[in-house]
Parts: sequence; C-alpha cells; structure tokens
Amino acid sequence: MKKTFYTLINLSFLIFLFNITSCNSTEPTSNENKLIIELDLVDVSCDEAWINIKTENIKLPVWLFYRVNGGGNNALLLFSPDTLIYHTGYIPQSENTFILTSSLTFHPDSTAELKFNTLDTTLENYTWKLDTLGSIQSDITGIWGSISNDVWVTGTFTSSTLASLLAHYNGFEWKYLRPNNIHKVGGIQSGDFWGITGIDENNIWVVGNGEGTAYPSGDSVWAFVAFYDGTEWTNISPNLPNERLFNVWAASKNKVWAVGTNGTIIFYDGNSWTKQFSGTNLQLGGIDGIDEHNIYVVGYSFDYTEGVVLHFDGKTWEKVHLDGNNTEPFRSVKVFSQRKIWIVGTSTYVYNGERWNLYGSIGSDQTAIDGNGYNDIFIGGFQSQITHFDGIKLNKIEINGMGLETAGIYDVITFQDKIYIAGRGGIGFDKRGFVYIATK
Repeated sequence: MKKTFYTLINLSFLIFLFNITSCNSTEPTSNENKLIIELDLVDVSCDEAWINIKTENIKLPVWLFYRVNGGGNNALLLFSPDTLIYHTGYIPQSENTFILTSSLTFHPDSTAELKFNTLDTTLENYTWKLDTLGSIQSDITGIWGSISNDVWVTGTFTSSTLASLLAHYNGFEWKYLRPNNIHKVGGIQSGDFWGITGIDENNIWVVGNGEGTAYPSGDSVWAFVAFYDGTEWTNISPNLPNERLFNVWAASKNKVWAVGTNGTIIFYDGNSWTKQFSGTNLQLGGIDGIDEHNIYVVGYSFDYTEGVVLHFDGKTWEKVHLDGNNTEPFRSVKVFSQRKIWIVGTSTYVYNGERWNLYGSIGSDQTAIDGNGYNDIFIGGFQSQITHFDGIKLNKIEINGMGLETAGIYDVITFQDKIYIAGRGGIGFDKRGFVYIATK
C-alpha cells in the first residue's frame, strides 16, 4: 500500500494537505470492532517531526483531530490507513505531546498519544588550525576518511620532486603518496585526481583523469579510477576516453558510482564498469546516497549558468524538479536520510521528505557540504566561506588570521570530534592546497 504524506504547518488550525495518493474507502470489518489508532515517531529534528499514523476498523476517508502540547483542536482528513505526516514549528530540545483522536471530546477509547523530544541546536565552539599542503600551484580537490585520524585527500601537491596526487593524515602529520601501481604507462603519469570516497579503511576509491599519450589507445584525456584495499592501490579505470570523473560514491564494495563530464555516470559491480544513461550533458560533480536504490547527483554547465539534480531509484536516473527555479547550477549534495536532503550551489535547497524548499542564497557560491546530522551541518564555498547549520539557522564561521581569505573550498568531511574543510587558497601565483581542521 502506498503511504500517504501530509504536511502540517506551524501548530495551527491551518493544515496543508498534499500528495493524497488514495481515495479508496475502507469498510470496518465489524461494527463491534474497536477503532485502533497507532502513532509512531519516524524521525525528528530540532523543529520538525515525521509521524506515522496507522488506523484499523475505521471507514475512510475520515476526519480526525489532533492537539499538540495542549493546544487547540486541529482537523486532519485521513484518506489512508497508513499515513505519514510532516509537522514543523517545535522548539529545539523540548518535550512534546501529539494526540490524535476520532472524537472532538478526545475520549480515551478513540485516542492515541505520542510523546517525543526534539533535537538540541549545536554550537560552533571549535578550535581551528590550518595545514597547507604542497608548494606553489598546489590544491586539494577531495577529502574522505574512515575516522578522524585516518583521512585521505586528493589533489596536486607540487614540490621539488614530481607532484603527488594523494596525501594521508594520521592525526598528527600529512604524508604525500605516489603509488607506483597507478603512476605508470596506462595509469595516471600526469593528470588529476578530483574525488574520493570509501566505505571503510580497506575500501577506498579515487577518480579523476589521465592526460598525455599514456593511454593505450593514444587518447590525450581519459577517465581514471583507482582502488585501495588497505594495502595497495590498483588501477581499475573504465574504458572511457575523452572524459573526466569528478566524484565517486559507494553503497558497498560491489556497488560504486562515479560521475563526471558530459553527463557521465558509470557503475562498478566489483568486476567491470558500465555506463548509465543520465539524460543530461552537464558536468556532474556531486553524488551521495542512502543505498543503491536512493542516490542523488547534482551538476552544472560549463559556463555555470544552469544546473541539474538527478535521482536514482535502483533502475533509472530521473531529473528532480525543485520548487522554484531548478535551472541553477549545483555543486554538492548531502543525503542525511530519505526525509532530509541538502543540495548547494548558487542557492541552497532542502528536501523534507515530500517537497524541496528553497533555503535561499547564503553568500558566495557553495561548493561542498557534509554533516553529523540534521542539527550539525557544514557548508563551504568560494572566498573561504564556511557556514554552519545548527538545526535552526545558518551561521557564518569567521576564521581570521590564517592568510587564506581568498581561498576556494572544494570538499568537507565531518566527524563527531573533528571537521576537515579542504581547498585551495593564496595570493596571486602562490596558490596552495589547504585543510582547515576544527577540533571540539
């Protein structure tokens, strides 16, 4: 049975009902059977709750009535015996009571009660430090870690020797890496690593592109993928000339997706890569998901005037139509759950399980997002802009005196005890890769 979804707004008599999926009437099995109403808290944030309503022995559609925290009666027209409602307007870190009944007298025989606590807001009381990697004309394009003292970055870290494309942080120091297995003919003797992901310390993927004539077919640019098994790196690149891969996400070791130029989406089953139809020719740079049946990808045009949001249901990729103007370019996506998804670019959109809401522009173009939950989200952008969402509002984080005020942030990863924000910054020709590290 398809679940019906309602949105209830601001604890008032005004009820917005949308996406009603079924108007079938259900007869009670017996007039002697007692009405059953069950309430279940599906999810909660600082000011929102997702509540599932199940009913038995009631003729549908039916008007039910609810109260929140002792307030007035509110009417709810129920069409399905299994309904999810979205309710907002709560106070952070508060105890709440939601009561639903079939009688305006709220008689105990026809009433269900749900008690729950909302999340508290979070503070940005971190100690920040700055690490720079490489010398002039270095950068960091991607960052990922299994835990806060096992962090990898991709980029270009120039020095007196050949540029490295990987670096690893053990919680104390950075080590530049240039694995022989992937720096050879047919590998990535020259080129770039753009994105990195993993599922644990023994399953890590990096993507990018090779350049030059090292590719077996003689093409000057080709898509490149390398895999780390905890011991060594291996070249597992697809046969994809004239393409660059910008990002990668894995649901498991045998379910990996990479995205890149010209609408490219490729899938790895543990043995080989296959190309999937995206329906767009834009540059795809952000990818995240819940599992192999629920993945989101965002992208932008070369001239950065339009964008796209795609969703994968396990079978096909479809364009997502946002409320408002969804032709804006987007660079990054974070899927916290099927009820809370953020996408960032020239504007920020947030999905609440039923619809996309425009959060608005929060300054310079936003390029990266990650978080520890609904109430602890970090967003990075150009001009070294870092923004924190505490569960209720966005707060700009000022990091002064570090000399990278003109930096561009390319990636973010968060842990409970540390935050890593990576990119490239400096003045004039002297651009260097950097990582802001915040410790609670």
